[in-house]
Parts: sequence; structure tokens; C-alpha cells
Amino acid sequence: MINSQHFRFVAFAVLAAVFTTTGATAQQYAGPKCLGPDCIGGKTAFQGLTEQLGGPSRSGGVYGYRTSDGKNFLIITEGIGGEIGAIQLRDYAEFGMWTAKDSKLTSQDLRNWKTSEGIGLGSSEADVVKIYGRPSGVVDLQLEEASNQKGKKLLLYKGLLNGFTRAARFRVRDGKVSFVELETDAFVGPDCLGPFCTYGEVSLDSLLRHLGLPAQKVAPSLECFQSPDGRASLHFATDVEETSGIADFLLSEFLNCIHRRKAITTKTLREWKTPEGIGLGSSEAEVVKAYGAPTATRKLDAQKPIVEVKGLLAGYRAGDTRPQVGEKLLIYGPRELLQVDFGIREGKVSYIGLKESDSWLKGDK
Repeated sequence: MINSQHFRFVAFAVLAAVFTTTGATAQQYAGPKCLGPDCIGGKTAFQGLTEQLGGPSRSGGVYGYRTSDGKNFLIITEGIGGEIGAIQLRDYAEFGMWTAKDSKLTSQDLRNWKTSEGIGLGSSEADVVKIYGRPSGVVDLQLEEASNQKGKKLLLYKGLLNGFTRAARFRVRDGKVSFVELETDAFVGPDCLGPFCTYGEVSLDSLLRHLGLPAQKVAPSLECFQSPDGRASLHFATDVEETSGIADFLLSEFLNCIHRRKAITTKTLREWKTPEGIGLGSSEAEVVKAYGAPTATRKLDAQKPIVEVKGLLAGYRAGDTRPQVGEKLLIYGPRELLQVDFGIREGKVSYIGLKESDSWLKGDK
């Protein structure tokens, strides 16, 4: 799903220092291959579609278009080689910040743009699932601001097709599709953890209320939470310039904040999962089945911390007993700043780190 952060990822190849070749592959893509005139893996030129829609709407490789009746909106993003990297169709309630600027009127009848199988805005959730099968992931959108009339659910179809990770996303509001997106070269790992997505629109206030804290006029640079039973801990940054304000989520079985204020949340943090159902306690095999072979692996040694785990433990001091975070680290990415880490302890996921800024590398906070 495209937003100011998500644009960064479309045109970048996956970078990593160490690669693994286990032979494992992620699930195959089962979603739609076309939306309107654009098809995944096709040769639709970005500039050609731009001219068809009425010309560039702004500078750069991301253009927005709206219909004269104000009911439909389209965003296209330029990908590698001048082709279309992502295309996103929204109804009137999904315009967001694009309604006031950076868009251009188009004479195209966007309401009639559909997938090859006839799915478009207003199609039923049941029809989506009937045609494309069970989604690879489902994201609950309840925390998005109600005033924006956002959809309550997102259906994700993500997998490999012709050597690339493809993604289709359908927002569903009141049982009907309000948003369709095709992405030709998606991030290989998960984009979401619990109610938070890197491309989503969950505000800090909304997230704090969900976790049991009131809205704050001045938030600390890092928020720490612990489940009542002590079986899960969470921290995330709240002052990250590269994002909308919250980023770098760390969910772990071990205590990840010490000598810092921790709120006990009534929410069961251990139930937080990625859209594909991976959470604390999932097996290493389940991670690889969901996302394919990791981009890189690292051995973990509590006595010799590596750079990838510097940001795990917040507030620890010299002399503190540090937890056993795991023996192995599975890394997916990075794709520009986005990277997802799965710590593995005794064959099970002991922590999930969803990073989307460079602040993680600053070490213990």
C-alpha cells in the first residue's frame, strides 16, 4: 500500500551483506495480475499511462489523479526501467492527504477499472476470496482513525511470480472493496506487526489508547510495554523523522526495557502477529514457509553482540544481566531502510523486529 514511506521501497533492489541459499521459497503469488490497463510483469510504460491519464500531476515518480465527480482516485508509482512499480485505486473515502494537493483531474472512468477477473471498487469481500482464494494475510484496520472512514480490514495476496515478490492489497469497508493496489516488486518480508503497518495510517494517539495509555502532548522517544503475565514485551520509537512518527517495533518474549518506564497493557501482546500469522513461538520452519529463505542469517552470541541486535534492549546498563535473545537471527531485507528480523531460540521465534529507520543502530537507548 503506498504512502510517503512506502514510495521509497518500490524502486530499490534488496540489499544484504550475507545471503543464504537453503532452497526454500516463499508461497506463490495467487492474486490478480492486472488492474485496468496495467499488468504485473507487463510492459506498460509509466510515462505512457501518465499521458493517458492527463499528464504528470506533480514532480517526481509518484502521480495522483482524481475523477471530476470526486468519487475515485488513482496513484501510480514509477518502478525500475520506466515501468509501473505500483498502481493504487481508491474510492472517495480513501483519498487521505491526496485530496487537497498533488493530484490532477482525469477524464478516465476510473470506476470501471477492474482486475482481469472483474474485481474493482464496490466488489464484495466474498467475491475477492471466491476468485483469488484465501489471502496470504489479513490486517485488522480498526485502529485507523474513524474520522477518515477507513476500511476495517485489508486482504493481502503476496508471493513469488517470475522471480519477483508481487503483492495485491484490497481494503474492505462494510463488506465492499474500497481500495485496490498491485505492486510489482514488493518487500519480501512482512510489512505489518500486530495493528501497525509500515504503510499504514495508525496514529501514535490511537496506538497508545489501544495499549491502555492516554494521548500524550509530549511522548518520550521510546515507549515500552509489557503484558500482564510477563510473557511478552514491546517497545517502539516515537520520534523518527523518516516515518509518520512511530517506527521500529520490537516484540519479544524477553524483557526488552529496563531502567525505563514500562506500561502494563491489558492487550495480549503475545497475540500480535504478522499478516501471514507469524508471531512469538512460531517455528523457524513456519517463518521460512511464509517468506522463503531469509536474505541473511547471523549467529547470536550474548557475549559478542552484533550490530543487528544493538537496538533490542532499551535502558540496559553495564552490569545488568542480559536475557538470552536467541541463537540465530533470520533477516529479511534491507530494502532501503525497511528490514524485518526474526530472533530464533530453540527453533522458535523469540523476537520480531520491524525496522524502518536508521535509529535502530544507535544501540541501547
